[in-house]
Amino acid sequence: MEIVGNYAEKRLQIDSDGNIIVNLENPNGEDYIFDFDILNSVFFQVRATDNANPPHIATVPVTLAILDVNNKAPVIEPVQPVSVEENQKDGVALNVTIKATDPDTTGNLTAKIDWTKSYATKNSIRLDMDDKVNQDIINFLKPEKESKDNGREIIISLIVTNSKETKPDFETFDSLYLNLVVIDLNTDSEFMDKDRTSENILITIIDINDNPPKFPDSNNIPRYVQEEAAKGTSVGFIQAIDPDIGDIITYRCLPDEDEYDWVVIDKKSGAFSVKEDGKVNADDPPYIYKYSFKYHCLANDGIHDSEPLPVEFNITDTNNKYPEIKMDDVESVTEKSPIGTVVAPLSTTDLDRDVPFHTVECHFETNPEYKGCVENFLINESSIIVQKDDLDRDHGTTNYSCKVTCWDNPTSDRRNSVTKVITIKLLDKNDHAPTLISVNLEVFENLGKGAKVGDIQASDIDYLENATIDFHIESIINEHSGNNIKSLFKLQNEDDYVVSETIKMTHLYATKDLKGSYGNYIIQLKLQDEGNPIMVTNATESRIKFTIKKFNFYSPVIEFPKKDDVFLLLSSQEIGKPLIKFKSNDVLNDFIAQDGETANCAKWKTTLKLSSEDDYGDIFELKQLEPCISQLQINSNFDSNKVINKALKLTITAWNNSTDVTPSEDEQPYFSTTVPFTVKFLDNSQQPYFTDDSPWEFDFTESNTTQIQPLRNRAIYDVDDDLTVYYFFVGEQNVEDIFNVDRLSGEISVKKIFYYNDANNYTFQIVASNDTNPYSSLDNAYLNIIINVLSTNLNPPSFISESFFGAVMPTYKLGSPVLDINATDPDAIDKGKLNYTIVGDINIIGNGLDNINKPPFEISTSNDVGKIVSSFNVESSMSGHFVFTVMVEDKQDQWGNGPHNATTTTTIFIISSDNTVDFKFLNEVVDIQEQQKEMLEIITKVLKHTAYLQNIKQSKEKEQTFAVATLYFIENSATTTLISSEDILKQVTNVNTFGELAKQLKTKALYLYGFPSPDSKVNSDGILRKWLLGVSVILGVFCLILLVALIWKTRQLNRRISQLTTRKFGSQDSGLNRLGVSAPTTNKHTIEGSNPVYKNDEIKKSKDPTDFDTDSIRSGDSDLIGIENNPEFDYNFNEPSAPSASSAPSSPMDKTTYL
Repeated sequence: MEIVGNYAEKRLQIDSDGNIIVNLENPNGEDYIFDFDILNSVFFQVRATDNANPPHIATVPVTLAILDVNNKAPVIEPVQPVSVEENQKDGVALNVTIKATDPDTTGNLTAKIDWTKSYATKNSIRLDMDDKVNQDIINFLKPEKESKDNGREIIISLIVTNSKETKPDFETFDSLYLNLVVIDLNTDSEFMDKDRTSENILITIIDINDNPPKFPDSNNIPRYVQEEAAKGTSVGFIQAIDPDIGDIITYRCLPDEDEYDWVVIDKKSGAFSVKEDGKVNADDPPYIYKYSFKYHCLANDGIHDSEPLPVEFNITDTNNKYPEIKMDDVESVTEKSPIGTVVAPLSTTDLDRDVPFHTVECHFETNPEYKGCVENFLINESSIIVQKDDLDRDHGTTNYSCKVTCWDNPTSDRRNSVTKVITIKLLDKNDHAPTLISVNLEVFENLGKGAKVGDIQASDIDYLENATIDFHIESIINEHSGNNIKSLFKLQNEDDYVVSETIKMTHLYATKDLKGSYGNYIIQLKLQDEGNPIMVTNATESRIKFTIKKFNFYSPVIEFPKKDDVFLLLSSQEIGKPLIKFKSNDVLNDFIAQDGETANCAKWKTTLKLSSEDDYGDIFELKQLEPCISQLQINSNFDSNKVINKALKLTITAWNNSTDVTPSEDEQPYFSTTVPFTVKFLDNSQQPYFTDDSPWEFDFTESNTTQIQPLRNRAIYDVDDDLTVYYFFVGEQNVEDIFNVDRLSGEISVKKIFYYNDANNYTFQIVASNDTNPYSSLDNAYLNIIINVLSTNLNPPSFISESFFGAVMPTYKLGSPVLDINATDPDAIDKGKLNYTIVGDINIIGNGLDNINKPPFEISTSNDVGKIVSSFNVESSMSGHFVFTVMVEDKQDQWGNGPHNATTTTTIFIISSDNTVDFKFLNEVVDIQEQQKEMLEIITKVLKHTAYLQNIKQSKEKEQTFAVATLYFIENSATTTLISSEDILKQVTNVNTFGELAKQLKTKALYLYGFPSPDSKVNSDGILRKWLLGVSVILGVFCLILLVALIWKTRQLNRRISQLTTRKFGSQDSGLNRLGVSAPTTNKHTIEGSNPVYKNDEIKKSKDPTDFDTDSIRSGDSDLIGIENNPEFDYNFNEPSAPSASSAPSSPMDKTTYL
């Protein structure tokens, strides 16, 4: 036996005894083998077959009834979002109906709200539902149900439970996600997990105007209004907030005091502005100041008024009042009053409210017309005072015209000022003692008794009686001896006493003869005026130099030589030195004369003159050593070979003379005295020599004239050791100008400054001689001298340039060399000892440099060169430059000279390729390096921009080797303006400029290569832009075509998909729906993995036309036109032949499936 029927075959079995057994293995992975909610009965056949041949077959129909089990969860129909106004009344039902059903026949449904899973949001932010307050505010609903179909269907209503009518509150939450739970109370105990279904229902809270506006604390800010502000001037605003949405808030304000109704508020915006021009006032009436005024403001949302908001406006005082000066037009003060003496009180007023505006400051005008006033007087807080204690009407101005300017608000630009011109008179004070103005007096000592000596004048610049002068002689003292000869003179006033208003004169007369009273005297006068108090001239200022000149009464006397003396002298003499006696180290005595009147030439400085009776008088000179004492010497005309062994006749003449008075013959007699004498020169045949004549070498430091080197070994004679040895310099004149050899000792000294840089050593000879001739026939009479010059630190180092410029680029990293600083020091001792440092701060100027936290550059010294290196990484975002000072310093030498230093300004630019230009040369790199300075000078001169070298490198292009010098340019050495490479290229590509540049560089053997023309670059850029524009247009057209094609194809495919898509079967009248379930996807033919419309094994079976949508299958609009010709799609809906009564189909309401 077997079961026939596809549906039953998969679920049932039959054994040989005819027992039908349920197959517990789920054939298609469904939840249940039989589901009452899908099928409540199953019809199939049992076929029996024997073993006959052919076999006999018998069939019997079987109907299997399915019993329902309550095992399905309730279903809640979808609910659209619900909207409800806030503040609902208690018992009101929300405008929503919720329907729930149970597929089971024994269902008994009920509903509740699960508040633990319900939640609320405000502005899409979920409230903390663990907060009990939040739990309470959302709990304002309860469900009520209406049962149908014996409890299998319920209609649920949501009822407000809000006794205080404050829920829901839109200001607290605007959305409530209500978790509604539907429970089947009859669910089988084995399926309790299916006893309920929950659904979140969105309830949107609608805001209503139930709250008054509020002023937040942000309105409590100070507001200020300027005094005399113009109408419409904004002075702040207020803003209220309304918790309700959509309310339009308006404002109104009233002043606390009507007299201060100075501002108006915009009803809509809440903005305050000044009501009328110039009404706001802070200082009227005078001295009754107003600092603020208040308004009280309300906000209204159309229904509710807010709480009043006090709004205070602080008045900002305006400097609108002018100061006033209160003082007389003429004031006076006594001359030479102490500093700080009050000339007159200065009273000022200003009616402005605030301290700065009513603070008045006064000053004198500095106009040249009032200059004297500014220099001598000062205005303090309350008066005009004297600022100099030397106000002198006697020497200066008697009246001062002063222009006083007073202004308020002295620390600001807006000031109000007022001026007043006053006159300050100086009152005379007897503050000057008489002043002696007479010249020095001179007379000869032959002046007799009663003769007038001279006039004495004095001045007193005081006024009237204060200027009357009394003259008195206190003493007449000899400056040398101290003798007082006051008794020889007297003072006498005469008719010419008054010379002028300030000058008075008296006369000095001799009361005795003055012979023997010659000398220099000081006349001590006593000068005083007749003022009150009496002013007496200081004694040191009341003195007159009085000279009584000597008068020559007698002839002079010559004490040595005596008449007809004969002197024997050595033939070898030194010019300008005392004459040496023959065979003796003694020298000729000095010549002495007396004035004939006093001892030791006390009165006269007697002068001696030499004359000769032969032709040899010109070889002598008389050098005066002291008054009345002279020394006989020879001069450069002396030749010992011409005068040796000859007697020379000489005469000496003396006369009296004075260095301070040179009398003429008409003033006094002229007397003289003469004495003849004879001089004879004799020869000494011995010659001195040096026992050690090897070269003598020693050191002198440069620039030091105090150095003396004693002779190593003095020359000697073989016989007569007591004879004098004379030493002479032998060498070039320029060396002799520097060094001196002492004639008698031979020691070497410096007489002229010399320097190491001029010569590092000097060589000459010293010759020893027996007379004044610098010659000897002996070789060992010559001593070779070598003086080595030691360098000292005399000079400061100096930079080779007033300023230095360098540059860094984005390729520079930490430690990259940037610039070499060069300085020179003329002192040889400082070679290799220079040291460079950066002094002060490095000024950083530019953009993108804020992250440099340490000095951006460091400097070190190498071989007297300062090496500047970068201490930061240069980034492409950086721009600008750095300015700092570099100092070079030498070291102190062993003699304490130095150290010296010098400074220079260094600028480092941050540059890019936009600032550099490559100059190509048909040279080697070493050629450029050697001519670097000249190259830069030529380029700077031609291009008129200062050029600087960034780097030099070797380059090779098409078998041609270049030396490439990368340069950058600045406007000039006094600025920091970089020149763009484009501007430089425009210059160097100019034919004339390039020709001149190449021509001048060629003079330095530098051969400049040409530059690419900037025009070609411009043309190529233009062509490139045209190509890009054309390509862009073509691509745009292609994109548009593709877009149209895409839209067309998309619409075509959408249409085709729409045509191929089956209908959604959900009509209540359709026979395709399951009993009690009117929902999509519930077609009774739906079997997982199959299509009930095109199921092959069902094609030949009888069909109920109501089970199929023939319009969809036979649609002539389908893209599948023609597919219906396939026999498998040929559905025949004609009624089949009538079946037997036992197998006749059931009525349309019968849900039995025939398989």
